[in-house]
Amino acid sequence: MTLQDEAEAILKFFKDELGMFREGKEIHPGSSIDCFNAAKWMIENEIPSWKEVEWPGFFVKHIAQDHFQQHPESNLKSHTVGKIYRLKGDYLWDIRFHDVDKGSIIILTDVRGFEQDIQENNGIGIIILNALVISDEDDVCRKKIEELKGGPSEYELKRRMEGIRPRMRKKSFFLLYGIAYFISPEDIIGDTDTWLMSNFQKNMRNSDNKPRNAKYIIDMDNVPDEKIIVKSNFNMDPEDYKEFFTKK
Repeated sequence: MTLQDEAEAILKFFKDELGMFREGKEIHPGSSIDCFNAAKWMIENEIPSWKEVEWPGFFVKHIAQDHFQQHPESNLKSHTVGKIYRLKGDYLWDIRFHDVDKGSIIILTDVRGFEQDIQENNGIGIIILNALVISDEDDVCRKKIEELKGGPSEYELKRRMEGIRPRMRKKSFFLLYGIAYFISPEDIIGDTDTWLMSNFQKNMRNSDNKPRNAKYIIDMDNVPDEKIIVKSNFNMDPEDYKEFFTKK
């Protein structure tokens, strides 16, 4: 499969799974995913990521891995190293979830590991899934997940005693569109400071005062057109956004 073939296959999966669909002349919106159903699916499939605060990012990776593992005719397969969940065919793919109300910055992985992956695989494809997000403002999702976990952890209890509120979870999400990029070995040594940067978390420390690993980030507003492989409309108005999806 070509680079574009693999990118289109991944985006097609999400469009088929969560995108709008047609019945006769009627177009119906795709499904939203809430924290309860996502947790249920991950628990049933023995995936510990259901406990994560940023569960949507893990959920979309896992359902893609599960789908392609169940379709051996596909060139794409599950590729997991530690807590890094990806797909691999002729190319390596990293799926990223993005809340459209949170600007244009996409956080990737640690600089050292990311650069090693690019060198070993002659580049990496990045799939960005842009979504509308409903926050868990009434804490219903957090309380339910804590109940399933058997209660808050010692770390969480300590932070509450210190007066630090728990991080707000996402209650649900609704996919809008996806974009596939490709980052080559040349990109990480070239002049990419406007769109691909390696200084996120640099010189920052954790609560235990240990230094954090610097990470790469992508600024979607500044990615050159030639780095875009394909775009896919999941749930946006086809006429209003026709130009956006036909132009790189």
